[in-house]
Amino acid sequence: MHERKQIMFERSDAFVILPGGIGTLEEVVELLSWRRLSLHEKPVVFHNPRAFWTPLFALFQHTVEENLTPPEFMQAWRAVESVGEIIPALMAQRPSAAGARKATARLT
Repeated sequence: MHERKQIMFERSDAFVILPGGIGTLEEVVELLSWRRLSLHEKPVVFHNPRAFWTPLFALFQHTVEENLTPPEFMQAWRAVESVGEIIPALMAQRPSAAGARKATARLT
């Protein structure tokens, strides 16, 4: 499973998280953990129709309020409600040149 995620990460310029189950949740938490560890600056956008991901965002905020996660983590991703908002949200998060170099690092 980790090898598949590694390949997916290396071949991706950005990530769009669609509503999904436990597998999607596991993948997104790892992806955001890599972001938190400064292993990448690739754009991350949640498609959040009907507030699907809102409970997860509340949990993220709870970890910030409990001083377990730094507040800037909440800026590591964007959420949009409509499909038409996804591309603009991705483009608004394009990484810096330094971040693009970091994104090529192997994640283990």
